[in-house]
Amino acid sequence: MNEPQWTMDHEETFRKVDADWYLETMFVEGDNDMAILSTQVLMDFYRTGFTHPDTRTPGHAERNAELVKRAPNRLIPLGGIDPRAPDALGQVDHQVKDLGMRGFKWYTAEWRGESRGWKANDPMVFQLYERCIELGITNMHFHKGPAMEPLALEKFDVRDIDEPSTLYPELNFIVDHCGLPRLDDFCWLSGRRLNVYASLAVANMFLGHRARVR
Repeated sequence: MNEPQWTMDHEETFRKVDADWYLETMFVEGDNDMAILSTQVLMDFYRTGFTHPDTRTPGHAERNAELVKRAPNRLIPLGGIDPRAPDALGQVDHQVKDLGMRGFKWYTAEWRGESRGWKANDPMVFQLYERCIELGITNMHFHKGPAMEPLALEKFDVRDIDEPSTLYPELNFIVDHCGLPRLDDFCWLSGRRLNVYASLAVANMFLGHRARVR
């Protein structure tokens, strides 16, 4: 019988990961050379954002910036912005110029008031892409993975990447989780666009095979 691989206590460790634990686990105990610090804002669900449980620090990008100071040659920080926010353009400037973010993680299924998400090809986002280009930021990560309740399934559709990846060939459009379970759509999309890439997070779990224990 295969032994279980997951030994982390959910309440005591997994939900309360701190910087010391993270760096030790990733780069000392683990065999990783580098890591990308992602963001998920989700402010309608979490007071300070999904990736920011420490209320002493103003926001998720600020927290990423603080962690990068601990291992600047190991960590690549991503900022996070809701394009529907009135100060979205200013946040691009702030997170890049002041905090050193080197890319952005976009969460198209995020709720904001009555809005249940947005699309990567919405014209309101184009000014943000263009500002990123002006600032030399080229990596655009999009969360396009399994839809959890109560998020809208349609907002995880990968086909909204087609138009901006055509309009902005200077940018890299990185589709996190390969758009699962929309893998066929992602493959057709990435075959058309040289600047569309797959991020294998979560998807890599489907690459292996484990015999069923009876």
